[in-house]
Amino acid sequence: HEIKQNGYIPFFVYHEDYEDLHAKTNMLLSMGLAGLITIEPNSLPVTPEFPVVGFCYYDDRFDVVQPDQKQAIRKILAHLQENGHRYVAVIGHAGDMRYNHFFNLLNEYGLECPQHCCIFFSGDRILFNTGSQNFFDQLMQQCQNKERPTAIITHNDQIAIRLMTRIQQQGFSIPGDFSIIGY
Repeated sequence: HEIKQNGYIPFFVYHEDYEDLHAKTNMLLSMGLAGLITIEPNSLPVTPEFPVVGFCYYDDRFDVVQPDQKQAIRKILAHLQENGHRYVAVIGHAGDMRYNHFFNLLNEYGLECPQHCCIFFSGDRILFNTGSQNFFDQLMQQCQNKERPTAIITHNDQIAIRLMTRIQQQGFSIPGDFSIIGY
């Protein structure tokens, strides 16, 4: 809202894969931007002539905004608890500090995330390729003959969107069978 009040137009971009990232980034930088807020400051090949702020991810060239991850996880877990969930799955990037908070706070909200409901991956490319749709198939395979989660927290919105597509392709409903949170 404040961005618009100050005469700027917000412009949101995300990419499906890392192919030609350098060319895509240069195209974005050539658009005459007044500033940039990005979750991938390290993808910028040069330091632009305008202000850049990293969101969550650090790059020594720019300032960074880091949300209170523990408080965000508390809000997510409270929301799941209020909506009657008990078993939660997580699909996330191995080593991400958010999941430490997640597992440390689960009991406080009466929620469980059994080991068969956890899928962790490493590397960046998996975040955007079609393999992210297969996380649902992997989760369902891991949950055979076990308690199935009713909520799934994913590493980001891109994975959440692909996961929702796969869930619906498999005949399940959202939010009837699963609630999805991209975080």
